[in-house]
Amino acid sequence: MKKLNWKLIKDTKIKGARKVFYKCDMKLKKCKGISFFGLGGLDDSKAWNETIKNECKYIKKEYQKSYMNQLKNGFDIICISDASTHAERLAFMGFKLPEIDGLRFLNMPIAGNYTMSIHGGDVNQMWADEDYLKIISENGGFSLGEITNE
Repeated sequence: MKKLNWKLIKDTKIKGARKVFYKCDMKLKKCKGISFFGLGGLDDSKAWNETIKNECKYIKKEYQKSYMNQLKNGFDIICISDASTHAERLAFMGFKLPEIDGLRFLNMPIAGNYTMSIHGGDVNQMWADEDYLKIISENGGFSLGEITNE
């Protein structure tokens, strides 16, 4: 199985919550989304295009064209994000908006487990970055390769 390598490109805190961005060496178009209702796949063009279109409504109008062009052939950036209100860590598809020189992520998580904020979350469901990268790599049809810092 071909290996997918990841590079840390940004490690930051937003509103006190950790947000870590990684970039892989190939575009991924196959992944699984998580929801309260189970896993949903994005491994066909129709599902992919529908997801990208739905997510576009959360992006400011002036950035939508850049966003659509960037993600129409897959994604190579992910964000591993901690919740700011409770113990929860999820991974999301990420993208770069050159117009504002910033990294952003989509609303649909692709790895991790939802936890109950009313119970304070669950630290046992918060894994190391490597675990999320492994899940995303495998869902994309690869094995986890090297993880490096920028």
